[in-house]
Amino acid sequence: MRRCYDPRDPAQSERDPSSWRLSDNPILVAAAEVSESVSAARIDWPAIAADADDFERQILKRDAGLPRAAPARAAARRSG
Repeated sequence: MRRCYDPRDPAQSERDPSSWRLSDNPILVAAAEVSESVSAARIDWPAIAADADDFERQILKRDAGLPRAAPARAAARRSG
């Protein structure tokens, strides 16, 4: 768990770390780590938001015992 920018939260600013919140979402954690070495302007924040949503939906499905599906972007990349 670490303090991360979450592009889905309008109260947060990618340029203001004091607005960031703790997260254990691995998509947000990875984006936070990448943004330490790459300009945040080069990060596709809408894609990060969509992937973070996909991850959280998968966790909800897992916890509810529902079958999981591959995220749409991953499936599109595989089909190519």
